[in-house]
Formats: sequence, structure tokens, C-alpha cells
Amino acid sequence: MGVGAKFAAVWGLIGLLAMIGGERPARAQLADTCGLEDPAVARYAPPVPTKSSLRFGDTPFLRRVRAKVPGSVRFGVVGRGAVGGALSGKTVYVSAGHGLTWVSSLGWRTQRGNTHDLVEDFISSETIAHYLIPYLRNMGAYVVPVRESGLNPNLVIVDDGGATAEGTVTTSADPTGYGDSVLPIVDETNPFTSGTSLVFDSATTETGRMVWTFDVPESGAYNVYVGYVQDASRASDAHYIVRHAGGEAHYHLDQRRHGSTWVLLGRFYFYAGQSAEFGSIVLANDSADAGSTLSADAVRIGGGVGRIDRGGGANGRPMFENNSRYAAQLNGAPTSVYNYSSSADGSDDVGTRSRFSAWDHEDGEDAVYIAWHTNAFDGTAHGTSSFAYGPSSFGPLSEFSGVSGSLELMDAVHNEMVGDFRAVWQDDWQDRGQHTAYFGEVNPNHNPEMPAVLFEIAFHDEANDADALRDPRFRRLAARAIAQGVAKYFAARDGAGLTLPPEPPVKVRAQQSVAGTVRLSWAPPVSDAAAGDAPTGYRVYRSRDGLAFDDGVDVSATDHELVIEERETVYVRITSTNAGGESLPSRVVGARHSPTGRAQVLVVAGFERLDGNMLIPNDLTAYALDTIERGFIDRINDGSYVARFGAAIDSAEVSFDSTSASAVAAGDIDLADYTAVLWFVGEESTVDQPFDADERSALRAYVAGGGKLLASGSEIAWALGERGDTETNAFLSEILHATFVGDDADTYAVAGVADTLDGVQASFDDFGAGSYDANFPDLLAPADGDTVSVMDYAAGTFGSAATLWRDPASDAAVMTMGFPFETIAGADARADVMARILASFEIVPDVYEEPEEPEDGGGCCDSGGGGGPVTSLLLLLIIMVSVRRSFTGGRLLGTLRSHE
Repeated sequence: MGVGAKFAAVWGLIGLLAMIGGERPARAQLADTCGLEDPAVARYAPPVPTKSSLRFGDTPFLRRVRAKVPGSVRFGVVGRGAVGGALSGKTVYVSAGHGLTWVSSLGWRTQRGNTHDLVEDFISSETIAHYLIPYLRNMGAYVVPVRESGLNPNLVIVDDGGATAEGTVTTSADPTGYGDSVLPIVDETNPFTSGTSLVFDSATTETGRMVWTFDVPESGAYNVYVGYVQDASRASDAHYIVRHAGGEAHYHLDQRRHGSTWVLLGRFYFYAGQSAEFGSIVLANDSADAGSTLSADAVRIGGGVGRIDRGGGANGRPMFENNSRYAAQLNGAPTSVYNYSSSADGSDDVGTRSRFSAWDHEDGEDAVYIAWHTNAFDGTAHGTSSFAYGPSSFGPLSEFSGVSGSLELMDAVHNEMVGDFRAVWQDDWQDRGQHTAYFGEVNPNHNPEMPAVLFEIAFHDEANDADALRDPRFRRLAARAIAQGVAKYFAARDGAGLTLPPEPPVKVRAQQSVAGTVRLSWAPPVSDAAAGDAPTGYRVYRSRDGLAFDDGVDVSATDHELVIEERETVYVRITSTNAGGESLPSRVVGARHSPTGRAQVLVVAGFERLDGNMLIPNDLTAYALDTIERGFIDRINDGSYVARFGAAIDSAEVSFDSTSASAVAAGDIDLADYTAVLWFVGEESTVDQPFDADERSALRAYVAGGGKLLASGSEIAWALGERGDTETNAFLSEILHATFVGDDADTYAVAGVADTLDGVQASFDDFGAGSYDANFPDLLAPADGDTVSVMDYAAGTFGSAATLWRDPASDAAVMTMGFPFETIAGADARADVMARILASFEIVPDVYEEPEEPEDGGGCCDSGGGGGPVTSLLLLLIIMVSVRRSFTGGRLLGTLRSHE
């Protein structure tokens, strides 16, 4: 974005000439230069329309609530922005700045170019979606992104005409509401005034509801939005229910305000297809406001793609890549909000960000405006600077002429960021100070309603800063600092005490010791020097698949027990809580029911790496950017991979527990309790070394005691062998029984060549959401005569993809994969490979007591049903291994291994 001196003089002269002339600048003269905007432009801009004259009360606009307790007419509050939290009752308007913009002479272009393979337009949107919005919401704030924040480019909108009534609901027509537009939109069509909506009466106790059901195009996580027409007669506690794949989420929303736009409820996982149970939104008619009404308009999931044609066709790029000018139009803002100054879309975008905030903001609403940007100068400047409004292109704080409170907000957030960067990231991080400038984004003529500050987090054109901006850990640190700074500003202004939310718990594990019970355990967070306060409780979220989670249950201790049914698999993630809010979630762990109360298999999650070298290349040559790097966490390391292992083990009908590797290193789990250990390290490499000293010690003892180990990851041999030391070299050869051959197989295709993997044809090129690109798979070789290659890479590649060692003197076995198991493409393929690995380790399905067959039917000869290919394969392998074991004096496979 840049605020260099080379721009200051030019824009100072332009502003001076415009003000001296006293005339409105010609539309063609306006240009977006660093976001600086001639003050005369805002002065002559049309006023921003207001929504209502109602004043906000003390109740937060949006509250997440617990489902009704049977027999009760009220709800209990629940975390993530319900009632309470450091930012409860506050609204934060968040600007990600810039974005794809139509330029008549060039076509669609980002407002900032490619520097160090990064583009400011995308750094901001990715960081705000992944980190800043979750941090603010978890502290209780209502967050309004002025640029689309949903990272899922799929889009489903269901208007009121697609809603169905259940129970006693009598609706009447409202002539105003959302309406489908002819796409692409080529004019100033306002979707929220293009149709109609419905109105119905509330009731003290629910008597009916409206239900919108989605036809979800693809399974995945989606932002969920609702639209309605606000009115003074509306209920202040409109009861919305999101039915998603993990269950139900309940909200109370004040329909007297923030209407005729999209209101973000949250982010949820949905399954592909159409299901009212797992893919719908409900508006129930229960309300504590006697005589109130409810508005039923459109609902939406997903962010969609660009669908506004400004002269050369819609760009079709994900909407979160587009600028705020287009988002404002799709979000119902009047034309005067986003087309206020010129025919140049980039110029309009500058002020649209704050003008949209002023339009959406309600009278009396306690709000602030935060703009995230990165800076540029000449490739040498670095550090963090902050800006409030002033009449110069680069001025001192004494020239401040913005909205009251902006300087205090800036000071709180700026000091928090610089302090946190120095405490955690780089102790000499440069503080470039707090300044004023006539950025259109913070101009009080555009947005006179709230304090507004623009932050230049770092310089994207300077190598050191660019490395920081590239790193997801720095992005998270910066977002947390902003959220904490906002909370400190409000606390100081209000003279209130302040508790900041904690960090996620660590050493999470799920274990069974009694049939039907999974004991969850974890440790309090290990907080860094810039973290929040200690937790006072925790919240356990449950899932059937490790992707879609329920509303959670609050616990006060660092353990919790779950009851599960026979053959059931359960996954959990855990957050820390305190009076300030809720942390981000832990990694996912899970377990499958064991009939004996002791699982056969332990899955160990050792993939915790998350750094700037893992970003995803994205060829955007069509937009004059060449190849850039993108920071999509769910395609880098989202912490969910235990679920991929679990699903594959579940298909084999084998029980498992799971844990983080740190719990093993701490001695919290005894590996000897398990017949097999499946340990994945993903892309852990030379910095985040796979298998630290404590983990290596535990595995040495486990294998020496006859255990069976699968170790998978793309950098194991590289980090331990090629770049390791004498001790790690020995671990690689003596325990993993592999040696390093090469760092990149240059293929994603593998084939089984021996043992139970013989005949497997698979690929590990699952790069989509929930997986990642393991782009440097190790080439391996057997380390000794008792080790064989069991998988090879594609024909012509020298080196093994997997090796298998068996101890001729015991039951011990070790399979080492040079690629991550979890990146194998396709659930069926992963299930097939897992079944073969388990058979190689002589692990068979759990044995349950079957109910007695009725005398007159069924039985083994019944032709109905069937086990499918994986079950058939398992049966064949069980027979093969049983025969082998019977000739070697081994235990019968039908007998479960003892866990003495």
C-alpha cells in the first residue's frame, strides 16, 4: 500500500490544487494511489444513507445460544460470541483492503502487484478470514467484514420463495426483499431491493417455523448468512437455527437492525446434497418480545465468485479476491455507497470500505473500524506503522482530524502489535510509529460514526518482512494482537477490567480403558509471551467424522469422558475458555469403540509444522501476477488428519485411540498398550524435526518390545538421515529400517510391490481442502537384509516409496512411508491401503458378540447385502495370515492381543 515520500509530494500537490480551486474533481482524474484520497472527494461525496433511528440497547445484536432445555421457554448462552467475552456487545467492521478491480484499459487486476511472490490483496483477505474474524468473534464481537470473507467459492442462495412453513405460520407479503438478479450484474442492481419477503408473527412459545433447505454442491465448510428486512416491530431475539453436518447451532438475532444485507452467523460444515436435517436454516417464531414480527427473506451459504460485469465480463474469481466495491453492491448497499466519486472502480473502492460500514452501522451501536494493510516503499523499509485521519498525505498526530477515539484505538492496537512482534517474532522488530494521513478509508466524511484506523502490518516489498507475512504463524500473531488491542481500547475507554482469551489446550488424547467409554485428556495451553490469560474452563466439541462438530459441552477439568456405542467412531477438538472468550480449537483426535475397552491401534499426530515454506503456488499469469503463494490453512495443515486415519481404520472395523505426539513425548501414553502404532509426521522437516529425542526414545522401546509401527511423512529420511546427526541417522536405520536415497520422487504415483501391498495402485495427490501437497516425497531404500521394499514410485523413479522390516526373532514390524498416508487420493483408496497395512501387521477386525439369528431366516447364506471390496479383502487376508501364523506357532488371529 505504501506511504513513501515519493507519493506524498504528488498527492499533497493534487489535494492542494483541488482545495484551492474549490471545485469537485473531475471523475476521470481520480485514481487509487496507495489509498490516499484527495479530501475534496469525500467532502463532495453524497451522504451515506442511514438505516433506522432506533438506538442500540444493551443486548448484543447477535447471540449464539444453547438449544432449549425441555420444558423451558428460555435459552442458555454458549460460547463463541454469545453473551460475555472481552468484546461482548461491540461491533468491529473489518477491512481487508484492495482486491481484484476492473481497469478499463487492462481488464481485471489486483490493486497491488507481486512482490516476493506475495500480493497484498490476498494476504489481507486470507489472514482476516482464517484468524482475525475468528479471534474477534471468539471474544464476543459482532464482526462485519466489508469485503467477502468466505473462502469457499461455492454459493447457494435460497430466497423466501424457496422456504417451507412448518407448524402454525401465517405469512404476509412484504414488498421489499431480496430478489434473484440476472447474472452477471451489468448495472447498479441492488439484490436486496429486487424482490419481496415474508412477515409472520412471533409467539411466546414456538408454534411454527420457516425452513430454507440448501442443495449443497460440494461437502465442505461454508460461511452461513441470513437476510431479512428490519423494522421497529421486529423481534429482538429472532431465533435462527443452522442445521449443519455436526448438528444444530442456535442464534438470537435482533431483526430491528442490520437488515437488507447479509448477516454472517458463522462457519459450518455441510455435506453435499439436499437434506433438511444436515443442510438447512430455520427461523422459529418463538420470542420473548410480545406482539413482535419476524421477517423471512433469503439465506445463503458460501462466498461465491465475482458476478459483476463492469465492461469485460465478470471475472469468475472467488468473491473474497474481489474488492469491497463489488461486495458492497452484492450486500445491498445503495449506489451512493459504492459509486460515490468516479468511473474508476479502484477509486470508489477506497471509500466504499468505510462508507459501507457507516451505512450498515446502527445508531448507538458501539463499533470501531479496523483496516488491515501491508506496506511498500523501495524494498528497504520494514516494520509496522499505523494511521488515523489527517489533512496531509503523511502527517503527525497533532494534525488528527478523524472521528473521536481513533487515536486511542490506534495507540492500543499499534502498541499491542509491535510489542507482540518483538516478544514472539523478532526482538528488534521496527516500530515505524503512529501517523495521520488522508486515507479515504478512514476519512470521517465517509464514515463519521466510529473510530477508524488503518494499520500497515509490515512491508511486503522488503525481504525480511515478506518472509514474516508469508508465514501463517506471523499472520496469526498479528491477528491476535489486533483483537487484543481492540479489547484493550474498549476496556480503557469504559474503565472496565479486562480478561483476554486463552490459547488452545495441548497434549490432547483420546483413549479407552473401559468398553463404551472414551477418556479425553489434555494439558493447559503453553502460552507465549504475548498470549492472553489462563483458561478457567474448556469446551469439548464432538464429531462423527472429524470435520463437522457439534455445539460442544463445557468442562472445568482437563479430562472428560464420552460414552460411545458399539462400532462407533468419535472425534473431538477442544478449546480453552475464560471470561474473555474462547481460544481457537486444538488438533483433532478420536477413537473407535473397542469391545474389550483396549484399542488395538494408536494413531499419533505428529504433524504440527505450519510455516511460510508451505504456502500454495497459484498461477495468476492471466492477471499479470505470474505465480504467487497463497495461505489457505485447510490446504496446508488444518490439524484434522487423525480423522483420515480414523476413517480408514474404521473401514477395516478395527478399534483405535489417538493422541498428539507431544503427549507421547511427555510420557502420558504407554505405546506398549497397543498392537500397532500409526505415527504420521506429514511435512515435518529439518526445523520441525519429525520424531524428537523423547519421541525417538519411546519408539525405540516400543519396537524393541515387539510393537508394530507405521511411520509416514514426506521428509522423514531427509530430516533424520540426509540433514540429521549421528543419533537421528541411527534412528532412521535401526528403528525405521530405511535409508535416504533422494529428496523428491518427482511423482505422486505409487504401486505396491510386495507383502500385502502387492498390486496397490494409488496416488498421493490430494491437494484439496482437508489435505495438502506433499511435494517432496522421500526416496527410500531398505537399511538391512531383513527389510524389503513394499511400495515403489512410478516406473523409472529410483527408490522405494515404502519399506517393511520384520524382526525374525519377534512380532515386531516397521513400515516406513516416504509420503504421507493422509494425502492418498480418495477415501476408498486410503481404506484399501490401510486394510492391507493392518493385515501386514496381523491385525484383524474387532470381535463382537453377534445377536442370535432368528430360526426362520437370515444366516450366512442370506444373499442380501455384502461387505464390499474392503471387507472381502480383509477376509481373504485374515485367512492368509491365519494360515501363516498356524505354521509358525503364532496366536490364533481370532484372539485379541493381550495388553498386559
